Amino acid sequence: MDWMKDDAKFKSELIGGYDWELFVAWQMLLEGFSVQVSKLKIRARVEDRHKFAQQKDLKVNGWIYEIKSRNEKFTCPIDYPYGTAFVETVKSWDAKIMKPVATLLVSRETKVILAVPLSSRFAWKVEEKYDRTREINETFYASPKRFLWDFNYLVQHIREQKW
Repeated sequence: MDWMKDDAKFKSELIGGYDWELFVAWQMLLEGFSVQVSKLKIRARVEDRHKFAQQKDLKVNGWIYEIKSRNEKFTCPIDYPYGTAFVETVKSWDAKIMKPVATLLVSRETKVILAVPLSSRFAWKVEEKYDRTREINETFYASPKRFLWDFNYLVQHIREQKW
């Protein structure tokens, strides 16, 4: 079924994504950071998703982070399975007024967190790919793999307040 007409699948993905936001929030709390997680708001229909474009996934020490879980196995930037990492759809990213300082990628398989910092924006590419979850072609911003940070480097960066 077309994802744009499948409210049940949309809600399932929304709730699953929120679970990963909570996972990242917990990891940040364990590092001693101040963390705010947006309240989960279930949209009545998939068509209402644009109304939530400004919703923040996570704030750590006051800075905004986007969380993306991936059905990919990786343990560090070196073994990330692709040459680029999707940051966000072009449409969603461009609609954000306040841009996240980083997009955090979480492997659903290994639970490893990698970061795509906003400082790498100059190197992002636009890629059109087939989205297997939504079963549609979509245009994404993608960061070259060499700009990925591991979780320890991200934590160090936050501790040193380098944003």
